[in-house]
Amino acid sequence: MRRALLTFVLSVVLLDAIVIGLYYATGIKQRPERTQHIFVGAWLGLTLAVVVPNLKRLRQHRGRYRRGG
Repeated sequence: MRRALLTFVLSVVLLDAIVIGLYYATGIKQRPERTQHIFVGAWLGLTLAVVVPNLKRLRQHRGRYRRGG
């Protein structure tokens, strides 16, 4: 279970680091508001794509842990 949790946390931190790097590298702050909204929406979508499967995996591990297996 610890490994699944560590994978979850590291994947979210890595994704955020990459996206924040892209934010500054591409100058999103100076772009039109519509572009900023699209960027944030894509970031949210990617975050959900990482978080949802990892949460499912954690719940599976938690169930096994509680049952003693």
